[in-house]
Amino acid sequence: MGLKIEVRMSPRLFSKVPLVYSGVGLRYFHTGFIPSGFVHLGKWFWRFYPLTLVRPDEAQERLEEVLFSFCFIHQGINGKRFFVTQPIAFVDVNHEGFKFFMESVEDFARGAYLDGIDVELHQLIDEYVSYPTSYSCISYDLSKMPRNHDVLLEQLKSMGYEERVKVWTYGVGLLCGDEQAVCLQDVSPESINRILVHESSFPYRSWTLPTLEHGLKPCGNPQIAKVAFKDGLAEVAFLIRLDLLEFVRKYGTPVPQLYQKTLRKHSFSGLKIVEWFAKDTDALSTSLKNLVHSGGLKGFKRMEIAGVEDSLDEVKRALSGAGFKPTCCTTILSKELV
Repeated sequence: MGLKIEVRMSPRLFSKVPLVYSGVGLRYFHTGFIPSGFVHLGKWFWRFYPLTLVRPDEAQERLEEVLFSFCFIHQGINGKRFFVTQPIAFVDVNHEGFKFFMESVEDFARGAYLDGIDVELHQLIDEYVSYPTSYSCISYDLSKMPRNHDVLLEQLKSMGYEERVKVWTYGVGLLCGDEQAVCLQDVSPESINRILVHESSFPYRSWTLPTLEHGLKPCGNPQIAKVAFKDGLAEVAFLIRLDLLEFVRKYGTPVPQLYQKTLRKHSFSGLKIVEWFAKDTDALSTSLKNLVHSGGLKGFKRMEIAGVEDSLDEVKRALSGAGFKPTCCTTILSKELV
């Protein structure tokens, strides 16, 4: 079969799939070598691993790129883990090819004495999903990728991976004009972090990747923060990001945060609520309606809300009542190694 794994970025990736990298070491991302690492059990490990699966192309007398995934080691809630972002197939990949890729990932993780592996799979429901599309620091334009969620899901399950969580993204078109009962106030993104200190008191909140390292989550400005207060206490809060994939599609850079001057001049059409929490679903529904109809968001055509865990049936009903529809389902599968 002649398959092998190379630790490098795939040039084919940049021409095939628009993406946003929002982790540490932005200037090094193109090279595939990001100078970030740590010591684990007395041994030094690099944190980021761009893995490209290749095979011989006898007709062209070269190596053909078959599949790519940007992976990283992180300190999770349950020990040190290897996170595998959505595998991207450049050509048709049979079961044996994907199995070889995942077995190579497992061999490395065991050699590094990691506690487990997590894999992220996206199932696109709408034609387009805004940034961020991942719960990690790398997000792809899912509309440019093969829709192979169910196939990969079954293959991973056959290799001993178990479905840990399903998380939904919902979207809606913005309809400015009407006013709702709840008044959302603009606040600084930093103030949201202060409110999040008390997030355990909020029964409804967004799902995030359970990592203890901020640099491996989607990050970077610009951000918008809005909060609804009642009797001086926060009832609902939203942390919103502009859809950076729009910028990437126009300018072709996977690291738009390096171009703040140009970024600030770009006219965005989409917004995404990336973090949210609410005291109850009535307040969440009313606040979302207020947000969608807000005159302050005039000019935006679309809004999404991410991090809706599948088990939150009341939240999903509230979203439907506010006019939101499912746009993407992300499945996280896990395999423990110890």
